[in-house]
Amino acid sequence: MWLKTLYRKRAVTWPFIFYTIIWTLSKKILLLLLIYNQIKYSIKKNTLLFYDYLSQQQNNHRAGREEKLVEKMF
Repeated sequence: MWLKTLYRKRAVTWPFIFYTIIWTLSKKILLLLLIYNQIKYSIKKNTLLFYDYLSQQQNNHRAGREEKLVEKMF
C-alpha cells in the first residue's frame, strides 16, 4: 500500500526518498571506512610492536649464549 501511494506521488516523494537513502548509506559507508582504517592501523602497529619484541628477545637470547660461551672459555 505504501509503495503504491509513493508511486502516485512520485514527482515529489521519490527524489526525497533517494536523497535520504543515499545520505544514510554514505554516512554508514564513511563510518565503516573509518572503522576499517582504525583496525588496519591498529593491526600494523601491534604487528610492528610484536616484531620489535621478538627481535629484543632474540638479541637477549644471543647475548646470554655469548656470555655463557665467554664463561666457558675462561
